[in-house]
Amino acid sequence: NFVVDGNVLKVYPETKLSGVLQLDVFQGIENTDLYKLKTTYSESIAFEDIKPEIRLINSGVILPNSRDLKFNFEAVNLKAVDVRIIKIYEDNVLQFLQENNLNSNNKYAIRQVGRRVAKQTITLIDNELEHSGKFKTYSIDLANFFKAERGAIYRVELEYKKEYSLYNCNNQTNAASNNESDDYEDDYYEDDYSENEIDFENENTDELEEAYWNNLTYRYNNYSYNWKERNNPCHEAYFNEERIVSQNLIASNLGVIVKKETDNTYHFAVSNLLDTKPESGVEVKLYNFQ
Repeated sequence: NFVVDGNVLKVYPETKLSGVLQLDVFQGIENTDLYKLKTTYSESIAFEDIKPEIRLINSGVILPNSRDLKFNFEAVNLKAVDVRIIKIYEDNVLQFLQENNLNSNNKYAIRQVGRRVAKQTITLIDNELEHSGKFKTYSIDLANFFKAERGAIYRVELEYKKEYSLYNCNNQTNAASNNESDDYEDDYYEDDYSENEIDFENENTDELEEAYWNNLTYRYNNYSYNWKERNNPCHEAYFNEERIVSQNLIASNLGVIVKKETDNTYHFAVSNLLDTKPESGVEVKLYNFQ
């Protein structure tokens, strides 16, 4: 499709463009003043795909127990995403907060206080031909994964694998995607935990993860690590643990504003998040570090 906007011609191709293409504007095309282009104009244009990525839309941690528990995120160049729900039990929340903030995404600190309660692969794009190559917003109904319990914290993790990628690698090689120093040119690193060696190829993934949450293994995913290829979306090393995005959610209908005076007195204002009205008769407890 072509759209003329003043002296600008907008061209909309039928399919997504990628790679280096040549643009030709032919001799004889005329403008609104009937002046014709005297020579053919040619230019090479590079259409670069956005690397596969997931990003969160907001950083809030309060999950009101409303009818629709929607979790929104943005994704690009991905046809699917793995969703994992980890529950920090109410009795363990104080232990978690000794070393973490409510919005902490430390993946190593959660095993002592939480456990995976659900996981599922969600399809984002059914027809790859309809993929625009731009960031698009998606929504997950968390009510399909768990029923929120008061006082618990739920961590939503989103992860993606190389087989989920829609990034065009036809013109790519598995070379490093950056111009950083080649000090590590011949080095290939793999995690070595000989005391807990795992045969990822032959083990059941559910059994591996069960062992992980029981503190019997160090990990349950087999990530390929290559420092030079860590930013190359056409290499397995790109799809590592650093690509996981996560957000903690507290199951509560109450929002609290706390103000501390210079004499160490506190003022609390508690509101209902569903109707924004103030709550009365609320019992508030304060805890020290221990």
